[in-house]
Amino acid sequence: MTHEKHSEATQNNYAFIDAQNLHAGVDSLGWKLDYKKFREYLRTELDVKRAYLFIGFMEEHQPLYSALQEAGFILHFKPLIRHDESAIKGNVDADMVLQTMVDIERYEQAVIISGDGDFAGLIRHLAGLSKLKQVIIPNRSNYSSLFKRLNEYGDVYFTFMNDLRGKLAYRDFNNKKPRQNNQHDQAHTATHPAQNTQPAATETGSQPAATSATKPKPRARRPKTDSASRGRDQASDAGLDIVIH
Repeated sequence: MTHEKHSEATQNNYAFIDAQNLHAGVDSLGWKLDYKKFREYLRTELDVKRAYLFIGFMEEHQPLYSALQEAGFILHFKPLIRHDESAIKGNVDADMVLQTMVDIERYEQAVIISGDGDFAGLIRHLAGLSKLKQVIIPNRSNYSSLFKRLNEYGDVYFTFMNDLRGKLAYRDFNNKKPRQNNQHDQAHTATHPAQNTQPAATETGSQPAATSATKPKPRARRPKTDSASRGRDQASDAGLDIVIH
């Protein structure tokens, strides 16, 4: 059984995103996903008009949700179940599958973003109906073996976030090296040793007179934070690293 990839760009595709799986996969790769860039990528590269982000809801993380909405995502919340003070459960799989099928007549093709094997049946079904645009798997080295059994779809439909780092990473933290002095800086340091800036003592042997350089500087005011900044601060607690600039 073969499936040909649509050659014409569709104009009304929907994306269905497993937020926790996306976060965990990208985080394991060692970089941070810029969600504003990601939304633009979905729009320009895959013709995604509506991007649903399925995420657990915690009232204290409202700034995070506001930042994601400002980036262009439609949030689909799953209430979280607290088993104790540390364990929080919020499985979005069923809701994501249901929404994909409820909307199936409203979109031309679907983009599924997850590496969770619970979506393998959905992927097979969408592909059989020619309703699958692409599957974006967060980590090539760590995704369900059920996806690997869909061999007939792999070359056509599957994309990995590993290959999108250059386009979607907010900042390349791992490859950022400390600044090294160049030859000019080193030569300048060797030929111009630091001079003693301490004021000379007076003739009577008293302490040097105070200068403007010794006066304490006023403390800088802490800038106010907007909803996006507060969202970034709360992102890790919510299980999602988000960077929006």
